[in-house]
Amino acid sequence: MKGCFTCLLAATATIPVALADWQFKSRPDLAPPILNITIPAGPDADKGYIFITANPPPPGAPVASPEQPGAYIFRDNGDLIWSSQGYLAGFAANIQVTRYKGQDVLQSFEGSLDWLHGHGYGHPTFLNQHYEEIGRLRAANHKLISIHEIRIVDEKSTLVEIYDPVAVDLTPYGGRADQQWIADGLFQGMSPSNKST
Repeated sequence: MKGCFTCLLAATATIPVALADWQFKSRPDLAPPILNITIPAGPDADKGYIFITANPPPPGAPVASPEQPGAYIFRDNGDLIWSSQGYLAGFAANIQVTRYKGQDVLQSFEGSLDWLHGHGYGHPTFLNQHYEEIGRLRAANHKLISIHEIRIVDEKSTLVEIYDPVAVDLTPYGGRADQQWIADGLFQGMSPSNKST
């Protein structure tokens, strides 16, 4: 029996685990980042909420990783308002409030990130004021949507940046003959019903 326990202990030691810290009675499963606000915002800053995304660093980076990666909303005094745990999956980025069909909604990119190439693999997701999903976008023609530029322009249509791989001779710029692809950034219009416009 001792040998089995040792194997189990060794196996669990190699698996990264996000442990809850039990600081919230309504959500004891959460372990959000703790903000240490030592200098309050000056008089020119509006009162309000702080939106952050806490994600793991690139492989090999000498910095700590968050216990529970995701998107978070805090009060400006550091108190947690909302966590994306159970609402968004995987890598989260670019969380913000926007207007959609006359209502304030949350938008965020969710998916995964290729640190080597700087591309996200996923889609923008929209949540209503009850944090229920009301839409998600997928680019037309199987393009990758950038994690950065997502903008609802008229409360119903969305403008997103997409990556468009293009073959280019990079030898005049110091590239090798086998280095001939660049990711051009283009914009694409669509609605959260997944229809390209």
